[in-house]
Amino acid sequence: EETANSVTIKVQNRAKYEKYKQRVAIYQLTGTWCTYCPQMVAGLEGMVDTWKEHSLVMAAHAGSASEDDPFAISTAGGDLGTLFLSAFGGQGYPSCVYDLVELSGERSPSKIQKIIEGYLRDYPATCGVKIASTRREGKTITIDAAVTSSTGGSYDLGYVILLDNQSYSQGTSLDGKYHDIICAFSSNLMAMGDGKVSLKQGEEYTKTFTIENFPEVYKDSDLRVVVFALSSKGGRVINDNLTVCPMGGSQDYELN
Repeated sequence: EETANSVTIKVQNRAKYEKYKQRVAIYQLTGTWCTYCPQMVAGLEGMVDTWKEHSLVMAAHAGSASEDDPFAISTAGGDLGTLFLSAFGGQGYPSCVYDLVELSGERSPSKIQKIIEGYLRDYPATCGVKIASTRREGKTITIDAAVTSSTGGSYDLGYVILLDNQSYSQGTSLDGKYHDIICAFSSNLMAMGDGKVSLKQGEEYTKTFTIENFPEVYKDSDLRVVVFALSSKGGRVINDNLTVCPMGGSQDYELN
């Protein structure tokens, strides 16, 4: 019998409204010189496996006026970390940008998990993404990407190459190791470009990316390939979904 204090709980199977497994894109803005940044790394690593399965960390390292960062990528607008921080109105490091929607400086695993939970709830994925990757002669990478829409809409495919297991004894990392480092990316990393396409429900679009002159020094075992699909929701660009595979490997569509 219902009373004034009764609470109604509605349970819904996620697969009923979201066909494909969703991952929240987490752009980690840190620097090897930053004494506070290991707290953010620890917060992200401290999440429980359920939330790690539904998110993907990509580290955009920032340079410093006083110290070099060996993992900071230079762009036309400055290094990648500074570019993200400026674009999303950040004040300093460490910070994270979630799904290209907002920036947050939260560092505790529980608070980061709350943010991810909110995105999974409020921005269900409308598409699935798959990858096949190859590397030829050490320096040419080919990425065969595909997106299929469960609802219909406009999408733009892009890629990121992540570098793991890198040592840097002069950094502030407690063990001297750095992971999830963005070392190559497509030009549409933060905004949809001229390559966007409109798909009907159930329609698939494929695209091939070729990266020439990739550093041969990086081993395949230390590299991962990410393909993301941008879309537009509520008048803003959002990372609708993304997936990842080892270098030279593949990942098919993942269903809920």
